[in-house]
Amino acid sequence: MLSFKCRRFVQKRSLNPALAWTEQEPGADMIRIVPASLAIGMICWVCNTPPMVKHEPVPAGQLSFLRNEVRELIRPECGSCHTSTLSTAKPGAVEVFDLVNDDWSATMSGEELNSFRKRLRKLDDSSRTKVEKLVIGELAQQPAGSPID
Repeated sequence: MLSFKCRRFVQKRSLNPALAWTEQEPGADMIRIVPASLAIGMICWVCNTPPMVKHEPVPAGQLSFLRNEVRELIRPECGSCHTSTLSTAKPGAVEVFDLVNDDWSATMSGEELNSFRKRLRKLDDSSRTKVEKLVIGELAQQPAGSPID
C-alpha cells in the first residue's frame, strides 16, 4: 500500500515575505471544524425534543386504559427497575413510579413526565403516540400551579 504525506501550505499574515507561506500539518484546520460540528450537533439534539403541546384533559376511563397500555409497552425496558416486587427494583426508580400500582403514572411530577416522554424516543410511532397521550392526560390532571417543564 502506498503512503503519502499530505502537505498543505497556507498563507499567513506576516510583514516578512519569507514567512508569508508556511507548511500546515494535515488536519490542523479540523481544530476549527470540530467545535462547530459539535455545536451544530447539540442544537439538533436539543431541537429534537418533543414539542410541548396544549394539555387537554383525557376522560378518566381512557386515562386508565392508556396507563395499562403504556405499562405493558415500557415493562420490557423499565420494568426491572420500576417494579417494586422484583429483586432488581431500584428504590429511587420505584419512588418515581412503580409499575405494580394501577395509577403508576399519576405519581410523577410534570418534570418527571416530560423526562419520561423524552426517554422513550426509540419506541415506534404508535407507541410514542400512546405515551404522548398518557403524558398529556397526566399533566392535565395536575394542579394548575404545578411545574410542567
